[in-house]
Parts: sequence; C-alpha cells; structure tokens
Amino acid sequence: MAFDAGGKPVYWVQEPQKDAQIFELYITLKNAPGALNRVTTILAEAGVSVLKGQIFTEGDRGYFAVFVACTSSALIDELTSKIKALEDVLDVKHESSFVDVFLYPLSSGSQRALIFSANAIYSSFATLEKVLGLGPARVIVYNSGYQLGYELASFLRKTTGISGRKESVDVFVKAFKASGLGVISMSHLREEPFEAEVKVRNFLVVDNPSLPYSPVLCDLAKGIVSGAFAYITARPVMAEELECQLKGAASDIYWVREANQHPHPM
Repeated sequence: MAFDAGGKPVYWVQEPQKDAQIFELYITLKNAPGALNRVTTILAEAGVSVLKGQIFTEGDRGYFAVFVACTSSALIDELTSKIKALEDVLDVKHESSFVDVFLYPLSSGSQRALIFSANAIYSSFATLEKVLGLGPARVIVYNSGYQLGYELASFLRKTTGISGRKESVDVFVKAFKASGLGVISMSHLREEPFEAEVKVRNFLVVDNPSLPYSPVLCDLAKGIVSGAFAYITARPVMAEELECQLKGAASDIYWVREANQHPHPM
C-alpha cells in the first residue's frame, strides 16, 4: 500500500517472475532521513520485485523486513553486499528456504497462518461430506468461508480506513487476488440496495479439473464472498450460485444481494 499526492491510499498486486526465488531480507539501519530510500533505490535499480515490506523503528534504529523476488542467489548476495556498504545500514540478513517451501507471507490479516494444499483441503471437505452427509457439510464449509471473508473485510477496513462500499469492494477484490485465493471480477454492482454479480476464477480449491464435483467445494468461495460483502454493507446478504466451475463453467458466478432483495433476474 502507498499513498498518492492527496493522501489517498493506492493499492497494487505484485506477482513474482515465473522462475524467481522468494527471499526475505532483514535490514537494520540508522533511524536517519533518507536511509530507507537509499536501500529501496538499490533494489529498484537491480530490477528486483518488492512483494511486501514492513518497517518499524525503535530509538535510533529502524528495522526493514521485506519479501523480494530475485532470479538468482548470486544476485541477492550482490545486493546484500551493496546494501551493507551504505553508511546508514548496520546489518543485512536474508533467508530463503523457509519462505520458498511455505510460500509468502505466512499470515492472514494480522495473524499467523498455516498453509494447506488445495488437495488437502479437498480431502477434508470430502471427509465432512462422507461422515456428516452433504447438508451438514455444506453448512460447515459455507460458514467457515463466511467467517474468513468477514474477517478479511474487517481487517482491510481497519488497515486502510476505507469505508465506502465501492472502494471497500475494490480493496477486497485486490486482497482476494493478492492472497492467492483467485481472481474476482464483477459485471454488475449496485450500492443501494446492494447487489452484485460476482465472477470468481481460479479459486484455490476448485481450480483442479481432476477433482470430482461436489457443491461443498463451491460453498467455500460462496461463503468468503458472502462474508466479505456482509461486513462491507453491514447488512445480511445472500449469494446465489449461477454457474460453477466444477460443473464445466469457465468460472464460478454468484449473484450477491441483500437478504430482502430480489433474486437474480434469470
């Protein structure tokens, strides 16, 4: 996140190059004017993609933790040497193996997160369906997704301060992609009363043609979308499935509306 000249937050989704390695740099520097700018200039001049970073200060020191995408270990070693040579830099360390194995960042909002493969999640859902039956399994998975979407939208509101419906939806769409969940787009959006036609492509769990169809899988995505829009609108919402990727459609499409509004105009 950055801010434009008027102080308005600006968001972007940064994706690493196809064959890039992910490194986490830990930089300790003097809490001095321009110190951080000189570090980021070196990264920019080397063409390194900065994926996510955090900086905080303590007394006369600043600490910069940043995820970068780099094409080789040799290049990251060269960058580390250049950054260490800066007058205001006290120490530089980099890690790669843990991040490469578990992906980045290992957090959901402000909380630590554990990453499961899509197949592992599918197996869990299949077990729920087998043991409890289709109806109870769908309720559990939908509500799990709903809670996740609600918490994500709440975190984005607290982090950005954005409260307008349209702006909040835009931030949620970007965060959904940045989190690796999939790609959301909308062909229709009305703020009052709230309704939207939401398309979800490449959703984490269902983006696998080898998986047999189960409505339980699609309920997770539907729950996430419903929970997020419920928080954004501060009203109860419903999500009606129009198309499903596991039924052969190109994407999942949901009609999301306030609970007391009309269904999708089929």
